[in-house]
Amino acid sequence: MDNHTIKNETEEEEEEITIYLKVSKTVALKVKESDSIGKVKSLLHDKEGIPECLQQLFSKGIRLMDEQKLVDYGIIKNSTLHAYVDNSIPRIFVVKRPYAGGAIMVYSRICDTIQDVKFRIGAKEGIKSNDFSLIHGGKFLEDDKTLAFYKIDGGSTLHMVFKPRDKLLISVEMPKPEIVQIEVNTALTVRDVKTVIESKVSHSMDDMDLFLGKQELEDSKKLYQYDIDEDCFLQVKPRTMQILIKKWSGGSIMLDVHSHTLVENVKGMLLKKLGIPVHLQKLVFEGKILADSRDLASYNIKKHSNVFLDFRCCNATRSQKDPLSNIKSYQQIKLCTIKGVISSATSVAHLKTLIRDELKLRVKELLLGGKLLDSLCCLGEYGITKNTELLIAC
Repeated sequence: MDNHTIKNETEEEEEEITIYLKVSKTVALKVKESDSIGKVKSLLHDKEGIPECLQQLFSKGIRLMDEQKLVDYGIIKNSTLHAYVDNSIPRIFVVKRPYAGGAIMVYSRICDTIQDVKFRIGAKEGIKSNDFSLIHGGKFLEDDKTLAFYKIDGGSTLHMVFKPRDKLLISVEMPKPEIVQIEVNTALTVRDVKTVIESKVSHSMDDMDLFLGKQELEDSKKLYQYDIDEDCFLQVKPRTMQILIKKWSGGSIMLDVHSHTLVENVKGMLLKKLGIPVHLQKLVFEGKILADSRDLASYNIKKHSNVFLDFRCCNATRSQKDPLSNIKSYQQIKLCTIKGVISSATSVAHLKTLIRDELKLRVKELLLGGKLLDSLCCLGEYGITKNTELLIAC
């Protein structure tokens, strides 16, 4: 029959036919023989408001499957289909499209498979369900699993990713500057992309960040969450962080540094900002004096860390008498063993009192890294914490 003839692309546009569906009434829909059953359900939803997931269509007692076409069942002009409407409560899902702004709403039941959901999306968008994948919570959803299996309930947002565009060729600007092109998958995390870049340029990316314009990309997020496509241009920049330099004499200053900045370079920054000669600076973090040749990362100095600056040695005036000359013994102690309340505001003098009361020691002086602690100073000025070990001079 002419109605079953497959038309070539060079022929005229396919003729529309009329079919009838019996719900509680007969509804006429304009369709094409090549339309899928899912498309018919979508048209019925648009006309009568019945969610596709609640529709079951039958022809001559045979249930019609969403992925099949009308012509597959021999349905021709003026055919009558029977629609059965399920009484289940449908869930509404938001589906973000990768090729256009905004999103679409899809009705499904919690027991529906991912393939069922894809059929409905495909029918609405006029694309094949095999041409795209769905992602939720950073994971690709397998077609044969149900929404319930993934614990996806109504109101959830699903992301579409076209399979042919899973792999992208994107350009990356390196700090040198240098432009490199890499092939990535939209499901990769930003951390994974850094690994791809590292394999391309043979340069560690541990201290680098990726930017899309002015937006910094988070290592744990995936590319599809940033809507990255082949037209995007990524930039690699050295990772910066702010640390607070606190002066024991009072006041503080914020510095922008990198995790692998050398301590001697930090002192150079302080020279420019404060005018303090490098050889008079002593930087302390968590009770440790920082060596010029080491970097900040080796001391586990991170964003917003407090580093103490001591430059009092340039004008310090002490008695020529050695305060340790009459010391008979020394004892190492970790402050966490002291039961009394100790904080950065605790004075060295008060700490001596706590040690005398709790440990019954005749404390004369306290030392940190061979340096005598001033009784009038607070522990915070020396970067002393509960985990710091001090030397007690008895």
